[in-house]
Amino acid sequence: MIRCSSTHRTDHSSTSAGNHGMVDWESNNGDTAKTGDESCTTTTYARNTTSWILNKHSRVESVAVPCGTAANRPADVLGDTRTYFDNGPLGTVPAAGLITKTEKINTPPSPSWSSTSAASADQTLPGL
Repeated sequence: MIRCSSTHRTDHSSTSAGNHGMVDWESNNGDTAKTGDESCTTTTYARNTTSWILNKHSRVESVAVPCGTAANRPADVLGDTRTYFDNGPLGTVPAAGLITKTEKINTPPSPSWSSTSAASADQTLPGL
């Protein structure tokens, strides 16, 4: 016998787009009838507006609290990815926008970063 429930679940999320129309943050409040399933994902961009490089994600972090609420790091971190461009440090304005390194956070039992990919911009794109 299959049993069906007549309960309804309502969830709520909100998104904010920045100057270039790209998502800066998304807050998911989960099931509005309970707590503990909220999350916030923020996106930081490495942009070169002169060259129209606008959509390169420098960092994407997800935490287990609604946006606007202070996260208890590292306990609330659900995921975090950092992307480096053109052999530059994190957040540097990209010249060509070539991904040269990506790191993801490993949280349990203690936070550390692991490199998931690496490339050399000078070997891949002549002139860099």
